[in-house]
Amino acid sequence: MPPALTTVQKRKLNNAIKARKQAEEANRRASEATRDVVIALTNAGMSYTDIGRLLGISKMRVCQLYNSYLGDDIQKTEALLNS
Repeated sequence: MPPALTTVQKRKLNNAIKARKQAEEANRRASEATRDVVIALTNAGMSYTDIGRLLGISKMRVCQLYNSYLGDDIQKTEALLNS
């Protein structure tokens, strides 16, 4: 059983938990935004290398993000065909 916390310790703990949740949400939004721009720029004909340079990620990561989009698109199409 953990020791009893003082009021100050409880407040600090709650602040830390809240900050971690906010960081996780910000990370999720950043990931979505990155994937969205990778899709848009790739569909516009930009190379993985150029997109990676703009975003500060490797061209392999750009490829992974775009392929995940293609996989999602294929799954949606298959679901429509099978319904």
